[in-house]
Amino acid sequence: RHPALILGRLVERKAVHDLVCTIAKQRGKRWRSQLAGMARCGLPHLTYLVEGSLERSVDARDAHRLRLELAELQVAHGFHLASSSSLLGTYGYLQLVTRAVLDAHSGRCVRDVLRTVGVLSWEQ
Repeated sequence: RHPALILGRLVERKAVHDLVCTIAKQRGKRWRSQLAGMARCGLPHLTYLVEGSLERSVDARDAHRLRLELAELQVAHGFHLASSSSLLGTYGYLQLVTRAVLDAHSGRCVRDVLRTVGVLSWEQ
């Protein structure tokens, strides 16, 4: 069995409807708890990927609240924000992220990669 490695990136995907429900529950306690857990994971690159259209999925008041919450996530907590219009768009985005990670480390010795990217092993 080989150890699983995480190369410094975490992408959290939420559909717009799920995001609205998460933020609305208990006045956002679940949302704040999830963000705190992500922030504590120790990885240097955190991305929050929102799948779907705010304008088509929620009313104007909820769309405004989501934009404010996402802006705070980006500005105050340093997350990268990404969006996709569909599951297929999300798949394409994840392919791009994977390709970027592979390209950044191609041709490098595994030991050097492990030293420079803050790698975590599930078996530690």
